[in-house]
Amino acid sequence: MAATIESVAASQLVSGGASLVNKRPIFTNDSKYLLVCVGHLVRVYSVATGRCVQNLVGHKDFVTSVTSNPHNKLQAVTCSLDGTVRHWDLIDGTLLKTFTFPWPIHNMLVHEAFPVNNYYLSKESIADTPQEVIYQLVKAVPGSVDSEESIIYNLTGEPDKNMAVSGTGDFIAGISGPKVVVYYNRTQTHVSLKAGAHPLTCIACHPTKSIIAVGNEKGHITTLMNFHRGQQDSASNLEHWHAHRVEDLCFSAEGTFLFSVGHECVLVDWNLEKGTNDFLPRLGAPINHVSCSQSNDLKAVCLLDNAILILAKNKIQHTIQGISRSRLYFSTTYMPCGILIDPRTNALVKNGRKGHLQFYSIDEDKSIYNVDITGENYVSGASLKDILKYTDVVKAAFSAKGDWMATVEERRSTDNSELQSRLKFWVFNEQQQRFLLNTTVESPHEAEIFVLKFQPSRENTNSSNPMVATVSHDKKFKIWVYGENLTSYKKSKCWNCDCVGFYKDMKPSDGVFSADGSLFMVSFNLTITLWEPMTNALRKTLCHTLSNQPIRELESGRGQSSHFLVSATADRVTVWNLLSCQVVWSVKISCKLLISDPYSELMACVDSSNTLFVFHPAKAEPAFTMNDLQSKVINGLFAPCKKTVQSEGAILPWQKHSRLFLVTEDEDLVAIVTKEEAAVQSSKDKFQSNLEESLPRTPFAEFIQQQLSSGTKRPKSEQLTKHVGDSTLVKEMVLTPPYILPSVRALSTGFFKSLLHPAGNQRNSEDDETDSEDDQDMQDKSDDSESEMEVTRDEVKPSDTSSPSIPQRKEVQESELSQLAETSKEKLSFLETTFTKLSVVDSR
Repeated sequence: MAATIESVAASQLVSGGASLVNKRPIFTNDSKYLLVCVGHLVRVYSVATGRCVQNLVGHKDFVTSVTSNPHNKLQAVTCSLDGTVRHWDLIDGTLLKTFTFPWPIHNMLVHEAFPVNNYYLSKESIADTPQEVIYQLVKAVPGSVDSEESIIYNLTGEPDKNMAVSGTGDFIAGISGPKVVVYYNRTQTHVSLKAGAHPLTCIACHPTKSIIAVGNEKGHITTLMNFHRGQQDSASNLEHWHAHRVEDLCFSAEGTFLFSVGHECVLVDWNLEKGTNDFLPRLGAPINHVSCSQSNDLKAVCLLDNAILILAKNKIQHTIQGISRSRLYFSTTYMPCGILIDPRTNALVKNGRKGHLQFYSIDEDKSIYNVDITGENYVSGASLKDILKYTDVVKAAFSAKGDWMATVEERRSTDNSELQSRLKFWVFNEQQQRFLLNTTVESPHEAEIFVLKFQPSRENTNSSNPMVATVSHDKKFKIWVYGENLTSYKKSKCWNCDCVGFYKDMKPSDGVFSADGSLFMVSFNLTITLWEPMTNALRKTLCHTLSNQPIRELESGRGQSSHFLVSATADRVTVWNLLSCQVVWSVKISCKLLISDPYSELMACVDSSNTLFVFHPAKAEPAFTMNDLQSKVINGLFAPCKKTVQSEGAILPWQKHSRLFLVTEDEDLVAIVTKEEAAVQSSKDKFQSNLEESLPRTPFAEFIQQQLSSGTKRPKSEQLTKHVGDSTLVKEMVLTPPYILPSVRALSTGFFKSLLHPAGNQRNSEDDETDSEDDQDMQDKSDDSESEMEVTRDEVKPSDTSSPSIPQRKEVQESELSQLAETSKEKLSFLETTFTKLSVVDSR
């Protein structure tokens, strides 16, 4: 692969994985939407549905703060590291104003008491040491360089948590080490308050009173009062519940409650008037932000595993889940399971929160569901640096149809001397629409399992007997089959170990099934062994003589290239022909990641210099090369291509069946697409919808829509006349807006009278007209028959009389009765529908 060919212009598109919890989310003033900073844009989520209904796109760098405009409740104000402050219309998502400043903006304070043309912004300041980062709050006017005025110096901590403005706008408070600095806007003076001996982490101001609450590194919460007279006359109150540092504080809208969060996965609710507290425990992960709505009935908490919980009455109403982050539990990116594709849903599957597997929709960029594999809750350690040992999911695999899932979970002792492992087999239940545990195998191997593969389905085999292979560092590989349970007293099916294989007491490095499942290939150092899985018989060995480095990865070809086997070492990629057992080609390249496409014959390779190659196993020259990958790649996969992609923009020639996705060290999901498709996706991110139209419909609105869409579309007057006649009262009841109608009791008497009398009179008149018409017809027929009898009396028989017989009269009556029954049914249905609507209106 040293020689490269020119490929079509391609681009890297970040398709998911952005953090939702880096900054505090904010509720709109009507508490209907939640504004979330996500990378370079702001997403607007509906509180009622939990879905993203709008994107505010325009910033060129990370958005650092979003808030409602205090001077216009229908607008939002954002700031970014690109040095701009932007005003947005929340109704249609359009950009209204842009103000540019000469430095990156890390936070912003707004209040209706502040002048319209003044902005209180946070920027970095020069620190004494390179490791320390400090900020300063400045007051600036857009377009005027000389108007910059420093308000508070030496702000420490996170920029979105180290300063706050009072509810009345009289003062601004900031954190400077263990002290609180208060700046008064009217007098432009400062007051320094000491809040303990430990560094402070967060600050919040009471919405109506001159009270400041701060949290520190030791889990203490201190409330400061009467500080306007100075340090000596100020009063403080100390609360201590958190075992670790306090991550965030937030007052309720009326100021009765104070909410605090931290690494204990608990939302603490402090009642300031009664001096009591309440808890909402086991939220799943440590919490780093909390926000309260203006209506006091909603709260939003940000979990460090990239999830936002919308709480109503201390119950989870909706969960906004991004791709789970592993850096919550590890200092570096840790994805032991890699990334997989669920064949049933085409969802991306990876490690979620501790002990879980996350199923994530790539197309919709949202989490579908999580599967709890280990059944353990997250518990914080004695310190933030001392992370407890948990049982973690290290391997996962799916069968070809997605009806089976296999997982391997491991738990190590504190000193890593002992290993506990379990192999679990899960079957998908169609009725419950979830995976159910079928078999658990304790200690399937004596060492770590690093390969877990399902046998590809074969056309001539029974799919009800799947097969799984595991490879471990205990120098063995095992074949597992699904069959009769030999140890149970009742007849059932489970997974059992069918055979065990090893080769010359050597440690294996990788294993893979052939495309048709007839061979299982295991690499041992420089040797590749070919085994027949049904009989566990060694069929062939291939010796790698072109490199002295051990084989790292194996991948089998697919489709027309199923007879190829690709091996990768630290310095070379080699392709073997399994039919002739010879090397087809070999290229010197430092391959760190080898990816096989299950939907085509292509493969992808990422080398140590972070260069991407896409190639066909039959050719040494790559079909596609990309040198400028944005970030270090740690994993990747091919996902099935959507049918709509081809119509929306030109696709790469080698992506007719699938798309390539790469995972970076920042855990971003990057798609390799054409520049045309990237432009199409960028325009989709700028979608603007009317927020009022995105609100869910009320039950009454759904009822009206259903009535309008059902049946034949006729004028309202005709429909009413058909069912209830020409009653003026009923027409007014149905056509009048429901919010101005009186109660049902006041309308019931007149309503029943209007239904009974007009409908009855109309029915009687219709019956009289029908009877008169029938009598007239019978009289005419009788006259005709008498005239005929006078002319030909001798020729006519008694059975030839033309007058209506008794059976014919019965048929006429039955048809009339059936028509009357249908009319009654229609009237009854209309009455039930009308009373249901009136009952809903009356209850509201």
